[in-house]
Amino acid sequence: MKRRKAIVAAGVLLFSSVTAVLGTPAAQALDNGVARTPSMGWNSWNTFGCDINETQDARQFAAWGVDCLGIRHIVNVTVPLAGYAAPGGFNDPDMMEVGRGGMTDTEMRSHFALWAMLAAPLIAGNDIRSMNTATQTILKNQDLIAVNQDGLGQQATQVSNDGTRRVLAERLADGDVAVALFDQGSGTTTVSTTAAAVGKSGNSFTLREAWTGATSSSTGAISASVPGHGTVVYRVSGGGTTPPPSGTDLVSAASGRGLDVPDGATANGTQPVIWDCNGGANQRWSR
Repeated sequence: MKRRKAIVAAGVLLFSSVTAVLGTPAAQALDNGVARTPSMGWNSWNTFGCDINETQDARQFAAWGVDCLGIRHIVNVTVPLAGYAAPGGFNDPDMMEVGRGGMTDTEMRSHFALWAMLAAPLIAGNDIRSMNTATQTILKNQDLIAVNQDGLGQQATQVSNDGTRRVLAERLADGDVAVALFDQGSGTTTVSTTAAAVGKSGNSFTLREAWTGATSSSTGAISASVPGHGTVVYRVSGGGTTPPPSGTDLVSAASGRGLDVPDGATANGTQPVIWDCNGGANQRWSR
């Protein structure tokens, strides 16, 4: 099935697939613990429980930045919903505020990169008639748009999150994996993961950085020095791609930590604990 996700700019629906979504069944409303949102008539549903308008709400959203009820909060809400995202129904964390003010260039890059990783509809909330060069560079990033529009239609899942350093990974249709290294803190820090942790096997990989297009080689390490509130995205190719574990993870929107079975114990009476997310089989749950 061709992917049918809408890109909205200046109030005009621009469909990224030649197959129109009109006439397809509306997405079901999703009770995500924040708000029950109505079906939207296309193939996505709002996950944030709000409908940003052109004035007060949009300005408040931009003022929140990457903390509080801003970008990081919406990411916290949307990441645990990855299991619901697939062609025919995508999680919609609401329109973007890139180019509307209230955020630094670094924060706007994070905003766009994270929405791309979340397989979200890329809805431009700025006035496209008067975009500056920086805004155009962000919204036209072909590498991130390709990740967002990948035919596999998967949403990134959380690999790790220690409260400051957050890693998300999205499997792509050609076997590559997109990896986002998000610095949620205010200062520059090194954010790291490994090819194995994001679902790749082998010991020879090529990393393409989404913002610069620069490529590098790695035997497995995936790491970057990331500015405060910044996000570095790599497209990791090479090696093999390990099958994803069955089930889904259960992540707290408040703490960013997940439900974990200690040491993978299987004995009756084992008590789950809240633990740092690591993508392990002992943190996967089935319905």
